[in-house]
Amino acid sequence: MIQVSPEHLKTGKELMLHTNVPAVGLLPKDTNTNKDGDNLNIVKKFKLRVERDRRNLYVKKLKYRGMRLLPLSQEDTEDVEISKGPQLQPGKDLLFRVRFYRPFLCGKERNNSRHSVFTCDVVAPGRCGLAALRDRVVCANDATMRLDVAAAPHLQPPTIARDLFPSGFLFINNVFYVDEREGCIDYSAPIREWAKKRGLGDFPKKDMNSVRLDELVLKLGHPEVYVHQGNCEHLFTFSEVRLVGARDPLVSSAYPRHSAVLQHQTVYCTTCAEFGAKWVVVGCTRVPFDPAFFCETCFKLYLYKDGQKIGDFKAYSYRGNEMNVLKPLG
Repeated sequence: MIQVSPEHLKTGKELMLHTNVPAVGLLPKDTNTNKDGDNLNIVKKFKLRVERDRRNLYVKKLKYRGMRLLPLSQEDTEDVEISKGPQLQPGKDLLFRVRFYRPFLCGKERNNSRHSVFTCDVVAPGRCGLAALRDRVVCANDATMRLDVAAAPHLQPPTIARDLFPSGFLFINNVFYVDEREGCIDYSAPIREWAKKRGLGDFPKKDMNSVRLDELVLKLGHPEVYVHQGNCEHLFTFSEVRLVGARDPLVSSAYPRHSAVLQHQTVYCTTCAEFGAKWVVVGCTRVPFDPAFFCETCFKLYLYKDGQKIGDFKAYSYRGNEMNVLKPLG
């Protein structure tokens, strides 16, 4: 329990809570003097942490505090059968590293972040096709079906959005690489027609299933565009191209693979704040938040009675927590 002295009540001074955890922020210019002397111990610990950080990992942790690095070694491919694919040759085959970022919001909503947010890092050999690279992109819009199932929550959609809307394209170096597999449509057709009418150029189109990574003309670090689900746009860059090393996985069937993924912020239940959210409720007068997140137990106990929903609201299945590397309970 926090005790407030009478001096604080009379003088009106700000109440300072003492802690041994260094605060996140820039190191003060003068670390030897302190007006109050309360945070001197915190400043010393912060300075000691910065001095010991010879590899500058503290700054990296601040920038990518939710990133999870995944090992890229041959130990992870011991259970992969060599017969599933040809072996990569160190010093001859190329290895590409592609960084994908969080999609931009379209319509009335806007992405107000100053920088593009990292989503996943994909490593693939040069002989890998663009279609296989596209299948490794992580996006919450592919796993979510925005269907109101409040009347019968036990009847979940039998498929996900990616299976229902598989179309998409990669725009790399002014060339549209369109996914032309079964069930896909050409998203780039109206864009190419619009650009041609306005004299912006005649952009070529190719099938991504027939193009390999080592056949591309790339600009390292240049932002490219990946579009799927109609208007879900991702920026991505080719950050590295190098030869395969002896320590890299040499089984071609082990690629493409993630070398880093973003640990998304876990959304907990609004009611119990203990278990991960499984449902998104919109337009409910029984909760003070709109939208509100519920776990499976609170959703059924609070919003339903004898299998019938109480009041008028819409409910959508939430699968955002399932994409986390460290999944919450519930």
